[in-house]
Amino acid sequence: MQLTFLDPPRARLRDPDTSKEAAAAIKAKAGTHVFAIVSSLRHAGPATIDELAKRLPLDSDECARRLSDAEQMGIAQPTGLSRRGLSGRRQRVWRASR
Repeated sequence: MQLTFLDPPRARLRDPDTSKEAAAAIKAKAGTHVFAIVSSLRHAGPATIDELAKRLPLDSDECARRLSDAEQMGIAQPTGLSRRGLSGRRQRVWRASR
């Protein structure tokens, strides 16, 4: 599966080399994270961000960012349902689209 990101992580031209290396490393990991999230949604079923974070070696912030990427790529979408997350606030339930 070829993943294309609409807004890839970037470093400015004047940033030190370590910032450029970090941006490249994040871009490489992002594709892996999106693939893991969509695979989880396909195999284990729909989930909230917190539920995905429990299933995967990612935190809820990483799941939220990558779900947004997956939605923009058309491979994940909200189901229209919501459930309470760990904080007690309602979270959207997501599913794989393809």
